[in-house]
Amino acid sequence: MDYMQKKRRGLAAVLLFVLFYCLTGCRGRHEVYEAGLETEWLHTTETEMSYTETDSEKQTQGYSGYVYVCGAVSRPGVYPLYDGMRIFEAVELAGGFLPEADETWLNQASPMQDGQQLYVYTKEETRKIKDVRGEGTVCDLAELWPDGSTGGKTQEQGKVNLNTADVDELMTLPGIGEAKAQAVVQYRAEHGAFSSIEEIRQIPGIKQAVFSKIKDQITV
Repeated sequence: MDYMQKKRRGLAAVLLFVLFYCLTGCRGRHEVYEAGLETEWLHTTETEMSYTETDSEKQTQGYSGYVYVCGAVSRPGVYPLYDGMRIFEAVELAGGFLPEADETWLNQASPMQDGQQLYVYTKEETRKIKDVRGEGTVCDLAELWPDGSTGGKTQEQGKVNLNTADVDELMTLPGIGEAKAQAVVQYRAEHGAFSSIEEIRQIPGIKQAVFSKIKDQITV
């Protein structure tokens, strides 16, 4: 009888020990699992935040202004100017050259500056200019537009260049008001570069009398 009681007590003690071990063991494993998830989540979140911040920095770092790329490019428009940007990089931002673009007319390694307008000539436009100038040299940023932009266009001895001047500059010429100046810009956009100063007489309102006043003050 005593033997059976001792055996029952021993068995009960073993069962209690096993039950206690299972409960405490599972609880311990559960806590470790949760801690592991928390650590992993924190690591992932920090990594994502770090990536996001780095990506954002890349998008904003190095901006120093804007440039306007137009002419024979796929997507004319205003684009951010990065530090050290060259002409070929500005053209790439605008979708690259169109098939009719004269890629050799520009020094594509020249640096860009804030506020510049980069005009990409077509082969037809540069052919006309070469015919008038009698030269076929590659232009660079030494030949700046009056407004600080570039496209291989230049002023000659202070004269107003019909192929580069904006409305305000054209209005400095005698007999050229805002309407005539806008007509010059519109004509240039529709027909390309002027091949000679005499071609300006093709514009309505600019006849021989006006041409005589401005012929010594204009160039192409």
